[in-house]
Amino acid sequence: MQIGIAGLPGSGKTTLFNALAHQHAHIGGSAWAEPNLAVVKVPDERLDKLSGLFRPKKHTPAEVRFIDVADGRRAATGRGGVPV
Repeated sequence: MQIGIAGLPGSGKTTLFNALAHQHAHIGGSAWAEPNLAVVKVPDERLDKLSGLFRPKKHTPAEVRFIDVADGRRAATGRGGVPV
């Protein structure tokens, strides 16, 4: 699953990203900076129990990918705030 966090500058996107992804991304960066990316594994006791019972060759837990885009207007339009 991928979750993109977009919004106006100063709206708390990076703060939310840091809280959800347990990161320490710089807050208040440039509007043209690269987006912050994080992958968080989702613990699931049910999957662990099933893996214990059936012993599969591969055990792949679910993961959530968080993307904190630098400028919500740029992300929504695709070209630096200019509508596509």
